[in-house]
Amino acid sequence: MKKVWMLAFLIVMLSGLGLSSQMALGQEKLQFGAAFKGSPRYDLLAWVAENKGFWKDQGLKVDWIPFQGSSLMFRTLAAGKMFIGVSDIASFVRGAAKEVPVIIVADLKTPQYFSLWVKGDSPIKTGKDLKDEGGRIGISRKGGASHAYSILLSRRLGVEKDVKIISLRGFRERIAAIRSGAIEAFIQTLGPVANMAATGDLRAIATSKDLLPADFIDFVVFSDKGFLKRKRNTVARVTKAVVKAALFIANNPDWTKKKLQKDFNYTPEGAELSMTELKFAGAGTPITAKAMASTVNFFFENKIIKKAPEVEGLYTNEFVK
Repeated sequence: MKKVWMLAFLIVMLSGLGLSSQMALGQEKLQFGAAFKGSPRYDLLAWVAENKGFWKDQGLKVDWIPFQGSSLMFRTLAAGKMFIGVSDIASFVRGAAKEVPVIIVADLKTPQYFSLWVKGDSPIKTGKDLKDEGGRIGISRKGGASHAYSILLSRRLGVEKDVKIISLRGFRERIAAIRSGAIEAFIQTLGPVANMAATGDLRAIATSKDLLPADFIDFVVFSDKGFLKRKRNTVARVTKAVVKAALFIANNPDWTKKKLQKDFNYTPEGAELSMTELKFAGAGTPITAKAMASTVNFFFENKIIKKAPEVEGLYTNEFVK
């Protein structure tokens, strides 16, 4: 009888080990790209997807790969080294216009305004002031969103031909450069500099909010088209996890502000300012052809892209409600 019980025990144990192995094998590993590191719209989204179990719920084990600029991320995708990620729309459209085979699989429905920042005590208030003081504008890398908006905002200020665009990689390098006097201004969204904006150490003299059309897509989950064709189920699960993470942030604003202060070094005032870029309300809402066309036309008409890609091939609503 004892031998029978031992045999039964071993069978149960082996069955359990087999089940555990199957579960482990069932967790698909993949890399997920992010255009930027140091902004809560990227960093907090990554934290929530991982630590609230949204990747795991979808049977995914994800390496979140942040880049120092979206142009580098899309070059990596074009080289076949990465296949799915999250990006600002300017970089996505510029990549698509250069025939990088990308497609939007979800709109995360949150505004992302790029501003031209100067030091709080800078005499610069106008485009002429910027030109007279030296006209050097820091960006991450040429070909990305900060480059696009440096063109748009300097043009709006009437000094497009008078400024010098300088690539400085991350936003910390831009802050160091403006403090040292190596540049007079830099392009950045609000999130990474919210603490300094709240104290008045930095001041925006122009913002993309004043330029964008009403129907505009800002922040998206994208996939390589070939990867989508090969791994449709994987793309569906990734999209679901990211949308859930975005909606968690949107539906828990008090938690979000406390999290920014506790783990991301934001002051209460900086966290409050950052919330304007963490709305995510309606993340996963289907994209309309009108909004996609309006977005593409904005960059084409403003000469950020030389050729407008076909709107129909830029997005799919297959994975959203």
